[in-house]
Amino acid sequence: MRVEMTTLSNKSNINMDKRLLCKLHLLLGQLNQGRDTLAAMKEDCSMEEWQCEVTKIMPQKVEAQEIVGRFTEDYIKGMTQRVKNRKKLRLRKRRQLESAKEEEEAMMRRRSQKHKTIDEHRSAESKAEQERKQDGELQKEIDNTLSEVRRKKKEMSQQQNLHRALRKLRQIRHSENRVTVTAEDHGRFEQGMKQVEEFVQQRSLMYREEERTMQVMLEGERDEQQALEDERTRRKRARTEAATLKKNRDILFGEDPGGSEGGLPINPFYQRGAENLQAFIEIRKQWDVHLTANSSEGSMVPLGWVAPVPPSSNKWKIALSDVQ
Repeated sequence: MRVEMTTLSNKSNINMDKRLLCKLHLLLGQLNQGRDTLAAMKEDCSMEEWQCEVTKIMPQKVEAQEIVGRFTEDYIKGMTQRVKNRKKLRLRKRRQLESAKEEEEAMMRRRSQKHKTIDEHRSAESKAEQERKQDGELQKEIDNTLSEVRRKKKEMSQQQNLHRALRKLRQIRHSENRVTVTAEDHGRFEQGMKQVEEFVQQRSLMYREEERTMQVMLEGERDEQQALEDERTRRKRARTEAATLKKNRDILFGEDPGGSEGGLPINPFYQRGAENLQAFIEIRKQWDVHLTANSSEGSMVPLGWVAPVPPSSNKWKIALSDVQ
């Protein structure tokens, strides 16, 4: 409360000093005007007219003397101190505002970085979930597509097991002399079993090849979908990088005039290097002379921003003087 009251008192005193100085300036102007009038009347007027004119400006003179009398050495020192205090207060407030602005910008950068991290994490999770979903759907499609082939393979396997069991049963009966089989019947049986087994093997081989072919086709479709997804991701990343590059170029060189033929004014100079080998060598030589400290044709490229020596222009000088 004491600091606020002191600041308010300083502010009111400075305002009063400003009013007094403005009043004194106005009175001095009126006195100078009266002096010029008296100087003009000195030779042509009477004493009464002279005294009347002097009487008119005397109150202004007395008031000006009173104001000047207030501005003693101690008063001027106090006024100077009050002005310094006001400057310090303004400077402190300015630093506080700048500090608050920097803190807010830092907070916004941290918030932006956190949002970026969260968005990247959510994007990665969403992409992983999408991939799992696509894999599940593709696997389901594979299972539905191959179910018929696998059913046929299973039936062929059952047929093969049945044939082996039938052959084994016939051998057991023949070994125990339960069934008498002639050589002709045995030959016909073996020939028929051989034909059936060959047919089952051919069918099993055909179904295996069909299953393998379908798996290759489905895997190719999966790879194609993954390639399309990767291409979309690459294009999205390329668009983001291009937008960032354009923003940086606009910050460094100004916005690119899209309607102009050459774009930025500096573009035609470097475009020559892409079209002409001699121009490329010339441009490279112009850059190389600035890469070594011992070069007599140029100075080294600075590591940071090259700021002009203040003030960089008359307008900027006026602005700096106003701030100071």
